Amino acid sequence: MELGAGDFYHLLEKNGKMPTTSVPFYKDYLDIYSQTLQNSKQILAIFPPPQFTSILNTGQMAANEFNGGRRIRVINSNSAGMAQGFVVLEAARAAAEGKNLIEVIKRCNLIKKKVKLVIFINTLKYLAHSGRVPELIHILGDLLDIKPVISYFRGKIEIVSKQRTKKHAITFLLNMLKIDARDKQLHVGICHSSAEEDVQDMVAAISSFGNFNLAELYVNELTPTMGAHVGPGSIGLSYYTE
Repeated sequence: MELGAGDFYHLLEKNGKMPTTSVPFYKDYLDIYSQTLQNSKQILAIFPPPQFTSILNTGQMAANEFNGGRRIRVINSNSAGMAQGFVVLEAARAAAEGKNLIEVIKRCNLIKKKVKLVIFINTLKYLAHSGRVPELIHILGDLLDIKPVISYFRGKIEIVSKQRTKKHAITFLLNMLKIDARDKQLHVGICHSSAEEDVQDMVAAISSFGNFNLAELYVNELTPTMGAHVGPGSIGLSYYTE
């Protein structure tokens, strides 16, 4: 049975069961690489960092089985969600311009240094279940209705704010974006876990700022794999400026 992201979050809120996640089988990597190489000379595989998942290391091991990895280059996106999406987009744009693999990787590395992921967690119980935060912190956080805002930038994770309500957390995200993007060209993506109305309000607010040039804006629902850790109602901003 396969579920879309929307169905997954609906079931999560409805039955309250705690989900678990797993990584793809090693054979899955081999199959995808093999199929892709039938129509491609080389592959650039872009994975999240090992702090989040083991798939980068597994992807590299599988790549080494194809001519010692010479036809497949595996890189760490140093990001996740739409922040990784911007690295992938830059790779696709460079390839479409006819750049070779080395030049494509250089372009990716430039974006990796710029892109920032900031997410507020609506409830800590899913992170507690996954082992990312202690159970006591989850209980106290939910009792006090604390919404932590977490930043991931250049490989460093930190809590940048603790807000008491979702509204305040969203305001904090928007103010952070407004300050960082002042007088610059902004590339931004909003990811959420079943928070469509809040996200639409954010899109309207970003469009009305007027103190930067909005180059592109994407809205995506968090995949169930990520949503299993942050739970319903969470919102993340991924962005970089030029």
